Amino acid sequence: HEALLSEYEALVPMFVRMEKLAGILRGKRMKRGSIDFDFPETKVILDAQEKDLRIIQSPVGLPGRAVDSPLLQRVDREGRIAPKRCRNCIQSCDPSSTKYCISQALIQAFHGNWEEGLFFSGANVGRIHGMTTVKELMDELKQGFRPE
Repeated sequence: HEALLSEYEALVPMFVRMEKLAGILRGKRMKRGSIDFDFPETKVILDAQEKDLRIIQSPVGLPGRAVDSPLLQRVDREGRIAPKRCRNCIQSCDPSSTKYCISQALIQAFHGNWEEGLFFSGANVGRIHGMTTVKELMDELKQGFRPE
């Protein structure tokens, strides 16, 4: 890791500034009541129905509910998609035997790559029909609330 750190040392201040800026933007969004759904994978989740979900064993051995994407179908057919490059991001992952690289699959999902992405979701995915603000959600919940 030392070689990588020294190779990219000049970029670290820029990354720190970018992280601070992202925090400021997130804070402003939350202040005005918006939920951060501006990522490409949101379209996959909005389009998914409960029937599109399946429980999988992740490469690190944990179960998860995921949208049945072409990536998962390919793993079913081929048994394994060997990682192109291992970054040793998860200690319990063995790149020589893992079914696929979960890190790469999640990055692809983040970028909205339907073919190569891994899209986790909750069981109520079919009930999501659009984006809303926190204020709108709270107003809707208050309307349906009836004290006992």
